[in-house]
Amino acid sequence: MSADRPVHGGNLTWASGLANCSPADILDFSASINPLGPPLSAIAAIQTHLETLKAYPDPDYRQLRSALSQFHHLSPDWILPGNGAAELLTWASRDLAELDITCLPTPAFGDYRRALKAFGANVLEHPLEILDFGFWILDW
Repeated sequence: MSADRPVHGGNLTWASGLANCSPADILDFSASINPLGPPLSAIAAIQTHLETLKAYPDPDYRQLRSALSQFHHLSPDWILPGNGAAELLTWASRDLAELDITCLPTPAFGDYRRALKAFGANVLEHPLEILDFGFWILDW
């Protein structure tokens, strides 16, 4: 592994230099970005509702949680919308940090450890064992 290799994916400049191509020629699967761009229906919905985008949405997401709870037949209390997975991961880590110990199977997405440590969690890393046919297992 190169010493100048990025810690996180999404560095298309680094990858294109390594592959000797343009950053535009690379599909980056380390980020949850659609290489096809947003769907036309999403663009139309944004354009239709531009007038309402002048204020922050309800921070408690009442209408969204109500609609999702009806659709999925769940209590709204079981629905936690967020501004992407990183925000939800942060809030989950805050709650996990209140436990005496949090077990983190490794290797894992680096933000798991970062978020847990940010809230002072007592993290016990537990390495996964790889089997000959490529599956990871927990050896508790």
